[in-house]
Amino acid sequence: KGKYEKLAFDEEQTRFAFVSDHDDASAKDSRFKLYGWDRKAASASELVGPQTHGFATEWIVSDKANLSFSKNGDRVFFGTAPHPPAEKAPDNTPADEKVSVDLWAWNDDYIQPMQKVRANTERNRTYRAVYDFNNKQFLQLADLTMNEVAPSEDGRYAIGGDDREYRRMQEYDERYDDAYVVDTATGKRTLAVKKHPGRLTWSPDSKYAIYYDGKNWITVSAPAAKLT
Repeated sequence: KGKYEKLAFDEEQTRFAFVSDHDDASAKDSRFKLYGWDRKAASASELVGPQTHGFATEWIVSDKANLSFSKNGDRVFFGTAPHPPAEKAPDNTPADEKVSVDLWAWNDDYIQPMQKVRANTERNRTYRAVYDFNNKQFLQLADLTMNEVAPSEDGRYAIGGDDREYRRMQEYDERYDDAYVVDTATGKRTLAVKKHPGRLTWSPDSKYAIYYDGKNWITVSAPAAKLT
């Protein structure tokens, strides 16, 4: 018994992956783990959990992010997240005695109204990680410094975005970020484009990403991050 979420097959339907808390379902604070099944195997096996080498302390495998395989099925991408804070005890203060206060600072990433709009998104945010079946290796690709990572079709590289420097500008300008080519085997990040608007999109052969800078279409090669 337990929860089974985000079930996914690879393209050839030889591998199957999902997240589940069945090993921990009876616990008050149950944790999800990533499981994989090979069609030749008798049963599924655990791939990634809190005890996996390289897994961040106080982080969890998330049941909110979709699972996706690389085209050849050698890698599966999934989501992790910081462990949510413990639920607070019910507040029994009478309604006419409760005080509602918004706290913010001038140097917050987002102004207070935007923080409210983004609150649910941030609570449910996940950070992409990868498991390599050939090397039996887990690697965290996205984190608090780079919260968006989009893998290429073959899964060998990914495009990561870091918008921390430009978040306050969203109130009066476009959305910008710094784009990196990320090696999904080592986690190495190579800066490709500084302060660009829009999104980078992968080519089908996974050798290039492309974006529009408002005037020109520009390609980014992988892994060298050369612009053309």
